[in-house]
Amino acid sequence: ISKNDKWIATSSKDETARIWNIETGLEVHCLEHPREVTCVAFSHDSNYLVTSGADMSARLWDVECGIQQEKIQALAVLHSCIFSSDDQWIITSSSDNMARIY
Repeated sequence: ISKNDKWIATSSKDETARIWNIETGLEVHCLEHPREVTCVAFSHDSNYLVTSGADMSARLWDVECGIQQEKIQALAVLHSCIFSSDDQWIITSSSDNMARIY
């Protein structure tokens, strides 16, 4: 759930992450990865979503327009992702037992 209580994000084995409007319950954006999406996390200002997945990438999305802003190529399958408290960094953990900061 976004910090502004406006959005919910979900990850799925169907190779998508989805952003939903809490008030209406409607899907707002379907964000595609080439493989399973393992984690989603909103930035603290609720403007961005980071997704991570089995394709060994983390992706940064603009929440309002659903456009991918950046792709981070990792060295292993990513299991989790989160923003730092100041939204300046993305932290991931992966199948090689490593945590990385981007």
